[in-house]
Amino acid sequence: MKNNSIRTVVVTGIGAALFIIIGIFVNIPIFGNTSIQLQYAVQDLFSVVFGPITGFLWVSLVMYLRTVFNMGISHGLGFLQVVL
Repeated sequence: MKNNSIRTVVVTGIGAALFIIIGIFVNIPIFGNTSIQLQYAVQDLFSVVFGPITGFLWVSLVMYLRTVFNMGISHGLGFLQVVL
């Protein structure tokens, strides 16, 4: 049981890092402000391969980090008092 939970935590961390890196550097523009974002395909692949619990933890962690980074970029560091 412990081996499974450690694997879940490690895969969640690796998946979150991959999601953010792919989201920043891999962007395929189609036209105008529309682009194909491949990080969601990687997220689905990890969820299918490692199970629904890992997929849910990954989505929760990544969406929280994405919100924090987007607020930090657009509003400065004052948002940390509200988020944390």
